[in-house]
Amino acid sequence: MTRHLLRTLLLIVLAALPASAQQVDRRVALAPDAAIRIMSFAGTIRITGWDRDSLVVTGTVPTATGVLYFGGGGASAKLGVEARDAAVPVEADLEVRVPRRARLWVKTDRAAVLVEGVTGSLDAYSVSGTVVVRGAPAQTYAESMDGSLEVEGNVTWLRLKSAGGRIAFRGGAEDATATS
Repeated sequence: MTRHLLRTLLLIVLAALPASAQQVDRRVALAPDAAIRIMSFAGTIRITGWDRDSLVVTGTVPTATGVLYFGGGGASAKLGVEARDAAVPVEADLEVRVPRRARLWVKTDRAAVLVEGVTGSLDAYSVSGTVVVRGAPAQTYAESMDGSLEVEGNVTWLRLKSAGGRIAFRGGAEDATATS
């Protein structure tokens, strides 16, 4: 009887403990050329363009340090990870699917940003994270203070800027500038 009671109490206590990471799965319908704003402090943001008129975000956010915010629909959407305590960085891992022609604005402190399959415009800013772009965004602006920038593909308009990180460009562009 005592063992059964102890086992039951242990299960109740374990069930009441918060999970270490929130599993994220959020979706919203968007226009094919919607404006999307994405922010996350640290971790990884993988953005993939696809042929659907919707934004889908999956991944994990540590519940002890951060929370996902998500909103929008139609012509625009905004998502990101907000820290519960500004002194504790949030290491989130996000997988973001966007309409291929979407206009993206991505900002991070040290998260790795990986973009693939997007043909709309892309503005990506990072303080020390790496920014990797594969494909053919019409306009690409990528900046990182200390992280590396890598673009592979044919783009119409390209601006790459880094203070201390490496810059690599493989492909073609009608108008390109790289500054380091």
